[in-house]
Amino acid sequence: MSYMRGRHYVWCDGERLHLWAADGYDGWDDSIWASGFGNSNGRGEHRASGVAIPTDVIDGLVVMRLAEMIAGGTVAATIERACAKHKGNGGCEVLATNTEGLVAVLTENFLHGTRPAQDADDDPS
Repeated sequence: MSYMRGRHYVWCDGERLHLWAADGYDGWDDSIWASGFGNSNGRGEHRASGVAIPTDVIDGLVVMRLAEMIAGGTVAATIERACAKHKGNGGCEVLATNTEGLVAVLTENFLHGTRPAQDADDDPS
């Protein structure tokens, strides 16, 4: 299970991504979005906040963000930064162990418009 600890505690339980932030108040209750749902508490309370997002939603965001990082040439630096900052957190060991292969596959195949070779067992025909 991937997770991050600290002032921003982020983890996935297999169904939802949970985001907790010690300094997470972002003015959501003053937004047009919130007014459409009647979510303002009206007390002006600014406390830490958390939310659970369905895993398929965050997975979609993750792959879109990954594509942007690949196109922008920042995926290798982002992986290195994540490994340095989140060592010991779930998911980081797998990332650190596979960094070289991940960067090679992601940057070479996607930037050149090719796809990794399919295994014979994966042949859809």
